[in-house]
Amino acid sequence: MKVYTARMVYARADRLDVTRKSAGVEGLVFAPSWAILRPMLALRRDSHVSKADWRAYVDAYTQEMRDSFRGQRARWDAVLSRDEVTLVCYCKDPARCHRTVLAKLFGKLGAIVGGERVPRAGGDAHPHRA
Repeated sequence: MKVYTARMVYARADRLDVTRKSAGVEGLVFAPSWAILRPMLALRRDSHVSKADWRAYVDAYTQEMRDSFRGQRARWDAVLSRDEVTLVCYCKDPARCHRTVLAKLFGKLGAIVGGERVPRAGGDAHPHRA
């Protein structure tokens, strides 16, 4: 399985919304809880996200995903059984977004992490090439 990340505008068939705000049943198990998301959103709104704040968020989200993996294994297996998936979220910066953390977690489970898909003209997206 190959996993990519993208902003919400990505619209191909392999798209999986992993946001607390708009994910469907399939993606909601991968969304951060409001308990960790609300404080991070407040910090972002005030432009005060320190490295320590981000590290604490990643640690808390990772723990939530460990719990999700144990409690919702069938949903994880369903995603892992796909040929390809693109995890989408509203965040502008993929380096400071749970979608990238989640992609790395899927990588630890055997997926190939393909990176961020960047928008092209016409709304399509392709993997970022450095």
